[in-house]
Amino acid sequence: MMGVDYQQLECILRVKLTMDNRRGFSTSTKKTDSSNQLLLQSFVYAIIGVFIGILIDSMDHTFTAYTMVFSMIMVMIAMLMISEFSVVLIDTRDNAILLSRPINSRTMTMAKLLHIAIYLLHLSLSLSIASLFFTVIDYGIVAGFLFLFMVFLSTLFTLFLTNLFYLGLMRFVNGEKLKDIMVYFQIGMAIIFMGAYQLLPRLIEVNDLYNSQIKVEWFTYLIPSCWFAGSITALTTSVYSLSSILFVLLALFVPLVSLWLIIKYLSPKFSQRLSQMDAVASKPEKRKTQKAHRLRYSDKLAQLLTQSSVERTSFKMIWKMSGRERKFKQTAFPAFGYIFVFIALMVVKDFGNEDKIASLLASKRYLLFIYFIIFAAFAVCMNIIYSDEPKSSWFYSSMPISKPGDILSGTIKALLAKYVWPLYVIIGGPILYFWSYKALPDLLYALVSITVITSFVTVMQSKALPFSKERLSQDSGDNFIKGILMMISAGLIGLTHWGLTYIEYGVMLGLPIMLAFQYLSFRYIKRINWKQIED
Repeated sequence: MMGVDYQQLECILRVKLTMDNRRGFSTSTKKTDSSNQLLLQSFVYAIIGVFIGILIDSMDHTFTAYTMVFSMIMVMIAMLMISEFSVVLIDTRDNAILLSRPINSRTMTMAKLLHIAIYLLHLSLSLSIASLFFTVIDYGIVAGFLFLFMVFLSTLFTLFLTNLFYLGLMRFVNGEKLKDIMVYFQIGMAIIFMGAYQLLPRLIEVNDLYNSQIKVEWFTYLIPSCWFAGSITALTTSVYSLSSILFVLLALFVPLVSLWLIIKYLSPKFSQRLSQMDAVASKPEKRKTQKAHRLRYSDKLAQLLTQSSVERTSFKMIWKMSGRERKFKQTAFPAFGYIFVFIALMVVKDFGNEDKIASLLASKRYLLFIYFIIFAAFAVCMNIIYSDEPKSSWFYSSMPISKPGDILSGTIKALLAKYVWPLYVIIGGPILYFWSYKALPDLLYALVSITVITSFVTVMQSKALPFSKERLSQDSGDNFIKGILMMISAGLIGLTHWGLTYIEYGVMLGLPIMLAFQYLSFRYIKRINWKQIED
């Protein structure tokens, strides 16, 4: 009746779902051949849903409890849709197979909609299964069915908002830029989850949360999660006031209208944008101007920090490629956000207490802040050797390079100059402001220490050329041991610095020694030969 070829639809969906089941988490650093990835994801989301569902049983105010539950579920669905499913949603490679076949546009559109609907159903049910359990236990089976229906409606509305988000981005950026934005969104989501897990329990009093109540005001009707919470509250409390009737009407009609808009306008528009986005490009003049600016900056740094032509070329190559490799950014960049989370954890407990703040400023605790940078340095240096296309590293052996150590030296210097030292300036600036000039010797010593430990540990953990090893070759057990050794080495060098602060002029006397270690470390790296390089 809808003009859809059912056999073609079934065939397309079967292949899409099979591929979904083989695709791991987008934040995974290791590929896998497992054919049960959807089951694994469902289990992980169900565990997360337990922490959401506990609110129903713990909070006294029903409307507030369900408002928070639906808010969390909708936010999680939207974020996971953008971070996990965007890889599949904006992938146009299947057009090479489908567009050359006698498949009409309605069949392809319906296949895409059903694919999204199945994924959303799996996602929303996994997140809400614990909330459903608590709803049935506390309010009965009828309330449980209503809760499931409201989850379905809230998912439809979230899909509508997600479509608007994608279409808005596609209007201003092309395909490659959109994929870059998705990667940064995934990085941001990882940092937000980490920060929320660590900071929220310390900022929120549990008793205040459980006893809190949301009052119905005029702006409450503009909050989608309140619509669904108000509908369930009306059933469980048997109070059908004007506000509850309005919530029910909004919960029923707005998602259904949004579904109609998706099918009628947004989905065809999305498909049109998707087919055109690879052809859309930015203005060439602007791109050339920005590119020239970046090259001048990296060229100056390369001339300043490198000695041989091979080292200089390696520096420039890593400077460019590290900014283009999405998987590298996806695995390494979250560590930069975690550093600020750890710093906030150490400061937030003293915030608001003048005595504790004064004690903090009188202490040497800023040494911990600055040495947290080591974790970001390890993250970028450990991940720079991996690539999804390791065979493209054949050009290393095709060139007349006598000392591959120059490549490693240029790589480390590029990563330090592009990622580690700017982070040092961002953290060191506030330290110099709050602790004044007295912290300057410590900052200089820490900068050299971080450079030395990064170069030493990077080479010792793996003598591999950048982007030359496949991610499948990553050994989680080996990485865990390396991580422990790195943390121990970072702790030892930090403790050494802390001990020198108790010796008069100890830091300034130790600075020349660390500079000598820095010179020796790069001298050792440059002497690495081809026999020492890992395949």
